[in-house]
Formats: sequence, structure tokens, C-alpha cells
Amino acid sequence: MAHIDRDYARSLTLCRGLTLDDILNTLDDDDDETLPNSQEIDIILQPPTNACQDLTDEDSGDEDLMIIGNLPGTQLMAEAELFGITQEDKEEEIGNEIDEDDLPLRSLQVAIKKNYLWEKRDLEPRSFEWPTYIDVKTNFSPTELFFQFFDNNVIDMFVKYSNLYASKKNVLNSTITEAEMKAFFGILILSGYVQLPRRRMFWENSKDTHNEVVSSAMSRDRFEFIMSNLHCCDNSKLSQQDRFAKVRPLFEAINRNFLPRTSCTLS
Repeated sequence: MAHIDRDYARSLTLCRGLTLDDILNTLDDDDDETLPNSQEIDIILQPPTNACQDLTDEDSGDEDLMIIGNLPGTQLMAEAELFGITQEDKEEEIGNEIDEDDLPLRSLQVAIKKNYLWEKRDLEPRSFEWPTYIDVKTNFSPTELFFQFFDNNVIDMFVKYSNLYASKKNVLNSTITEAEMKAFFGILILSGYVQLPRRRMFWENSKDTHNEVVSSAMSRDRFEFIMSNLHCCDNSKLSQQDRFAKVRPLFEAINRNFLPRTSCTLS
């Protein structure tokens, strides 16, 4: 998600069906009289147009340099969603504790009004029996709970395809181990909890940023090597019709691990 601070609209605005380039041009063309008295907007980015090609990995820039005005053409031509809310709307939402879906919407596209035919009758009661789970463990540690979903099969999948991708790039010292992959994910989780302006700062010698847990688990160069080669699929076997093909194996693996622990069924 790309975040932009700018004067925007009097009320919530939601726009779908436009490319990122369309949205940026619209924002550049609008003046303060058209879009007054707002605090911020968000732009939700969809996968780039060449999401199923190898070139998408080359489009990924340094996390310290990637800004909304410095994106590749494949990302600019991809669909994006524009979401904005004013300070007044925020205060009203907090005061009334209402969901975003209940807020008034104004779309840049033509709104289609739905007509509903209501029928006055008594609701029919439904009976449902929750399945009984045998030997359900409820006292998981945080690590054990994480590996209920990111089990060894998921870790092995990332190890296999990350090494495959690195080998195709003829990278030396490309063998990533299972232990390294687990340490890599651990650092990612910790970086979401202990937030710094740049992830590299965990390895700096400054007392206010250095993290001994991170630096002792993995070197900075090794972490960035895994980050640059992280894959959960074979790029040569991607479905061209699925723009989420590069993460589809992860979605399916997490769903498989989730379903045995719930009464839901996969449809």
C-alpha cells in the first residue's frame, strides 16, 4: 500500500477500475478547491501487469529508495484503488464505532443502484452442531502457533524455490538452509513489531537501533541475499492467467494447514 499525505476530499472517496497512472494523474490535475479539507489518502497497489514474468523481480528496488514517484511502467499500468478519508470522517467513525463499509461512498465512476424486494415473514430458526474436536491443544506458544500454519512443508517450499531462483541467476553461495529460512521469517516478524525507518538499521552499531537478536541470528548480507531471492514457486511454470501465481502456492499451503483446525470447508 502506498501512502500519500495531501489535501483531499470532504468525505470518503473510493475509486476502483483505474490504473495507478490514472489515479496519479487525477491527483496531479486536481486543485485545492476541488479537493479541500482532508488529511490523507491511501493508494492500494495491485500486482504489476507482468506479474507472471521473470522481469518483475528486477523491478523491485531498494526498500529505502522505493517511492510512489519512482515506480516501473508495469506497476503504473496495473489496476489500483484510491481510498481517502477526512479528519471529520475519522472523528465520526470513532464516535459512532461504525465500519468503513457503512460510511457514505462517492465513486468517480457511475454508481449502480441496487433494488431489493423485501418480504415480511418470520425467520426460520436454523440448527447447527459444531463438530467435536478430540485432543485439541490450546496452550500453544507463539512459535508453536506460527508453525501450525508455516509448517515444515511451507518452509521447505520456500527453501526449494528460493535456491532454484538463485541458481538460475548463477549466484554463488546460493544454498539457503531450512534454519536460515526460519531465522529469516523470524526477523521479518520482529521487524513488524520493533519498527525502524530501515531494516538495515538492526545491524548497525548504534545503541538505539542495534538488535542483538537479529544480528546474532543472521548477517545483514545473508538476510538481503535471501530477501532478493525469496520465492515459493517455479517461475518457469507460472499460469499466465493468474496474476497472483507467484504467491498462489503459499495461499494454498496456508489454507490446507488452516482447514483441519476449523469447521470451514474449502469451496
